[in-house]
This record gives sequence, structure tokens and C-alpha cells, in this order.
Amino acid sequence: MSISGESLADRERIKAVIYTYCQGVDRCQWDKVRNCFTDSAHHDHGTFAGDNDAFITFAAEVLEQMDS
Repeated sequence: MSISGESLADRERIKAVIYTYCQGVDRCQWDKVRNCFTDSAHHDHGTFAGDNDAFITFAAEVLEQMDS
């Protein structure tokens, strides 16, 4: 199977967003997390569903309860 240069570039861009998201969550840098999503994104994470602002509030509250 042949993978085009465009396909590889797309994969790298997707990886960059995933890495930025993970780093933002790990460091509680919510502006980084917010920038990983479009303004119209809808989050559905099992016990949570809502828009970007509500998700960031939810994630911050969950992480505040963790020791590490």
C-alpha cells in the first residue's frame, strides 16, 4: 500500500494536535486545550457532554481532585 505525501502530512498534523491536547491537559494549560478544537465542537465523554468551555471547566475540576 502506498501512502501519499499529503496523507503523511495530514497524519503529522493530527499527531501534533493530539500531542498539544495531551500536553495542555497534563500542564493544565487550558488555552492549549481549547485551541485543539473548533469553536463549534461538542464533547461527549461518557459522564460529560457539552461545549468547549464546559469541557474545560469539567476537566479542570476533575484534575484538581487528583494528587498527581
